[in-house]
Amino acid sequence: MRVAVLEAVCAGLGGESPEPSLLAEGRAMWQAVIDDLLRVPDCTVDTVVNRRWLAVVANRPGLHVWQAEQIEETVACWDSALDDADAALVIAPEFGGALERWVAEAGQRRSLHVLNAEPAAIRLCADKLELARHLQAHDLPTIPTVAETWSAPPTFPCVLKPRDGAGSWLVRRVDGEAEWRRWRRDYAAGNTEPLRQPYVAGRALSVAGWFGDGVVDWLPVGEQRLSKDGGFRYLGGRLPAELSDADAAAVLRLAQSAAATIPGLRGYIGFDILWPAGSSGPPLLVEINPRFTTSYVGYRALIKDNLMERWLARPLPLRFGTGARGSGRGGLSIAADCHVEFDASGSYRMVSRS
Repeated sequence: MRVAVLEAVCAGLGGESPEPSLLAEGRAMWQAVIDDLLRVPDCTVDTVVNRRWLAVVANRPGLHVWQAEQIEETVACWDSALDDADAALVIAPEFGGALERWVAEAGQRRSLHVLNAEPAAIRLCADKLELARHLQAHDLPTIPTVAETWSAPPTFPCVLKPRDGAGSWLVRRVDGEAEWRRWRRDYAAGNTEPLRQPYVAGRALSVAGWFGDGVVDWLPVGEQRLSKDGGFRYLGGRLPAELSDADAAAVLRLAQSAAATIPGLRGYIGFDILWPAGSSGPPLLVEINPRFTTSYVGYRALIKDNLMERWLARPLPLRFGTGARGSGRGGLSIAADCHVEFDASGSYRMVSRS
């Protein structure tokens, strides 16, 4: 199998000076996916890399790197990579329609197996206001979300976030009217539509699933580490999260219920979930990421099997065991006596539970 992989920021589609966090996370996901694909028997990989980032690319058997400098070159290289590919995977932030556009263009090649969600599903998940309305319409617990019109100061503290954004870009906890007015100017300068939510303290959790062939394979629930400066910058996470079995099951049920309402989810999908502080539940669904997320670097460290190989082959639904041998036929091996802590750049360490 020949797989073409496009990570938008590493390919130079994030502009001359991409957000450092987007570059770090994009590079971590790109390297993890490439490494795992190259460990799949008889799998070769084509990828596009901007010449500025070539230093991070190791020359390995089975990997063909298309070098680009200008956006036009990136587009031409990606088209060439798709010409001979059996499958394509796009890793990109969903804002600005970038992920939807690149996936849709790849999907126009009928002989190509696209490993991403359908464009309509990407579009819904990328639009934070429409997604909130969708969740509310299906009676799924989420944080109340409205368009910020700046007509009158809201109740503080609140959270401002862009309707079309990814990561923590322009996301801010606002504690008072002066700060709120300052952020009004910042949003006006950024020419982006703001949303407002009440601030809800709690634990930031996540869970990911592999979607395809009518089967969803759910990975263990994890915990996110976010900056405490009001900007919610992603710092990494822990897998699995330190939760009771009942609480982990509640988080998983919420993600499963949400996924069931969105046709066209395919590939690796991440769900951001908040467990309100001092509450017995329910957990709140914050966002759905219709793409690879940085938590993949943690999952691949926690799970001894090659997830990319299992996903491409899919001989059986994935089952998660707790012992060194997993759960038997079709099971995956997860270390029983440790957890994984990882950061946004892809570094991780195994921590013994003792």
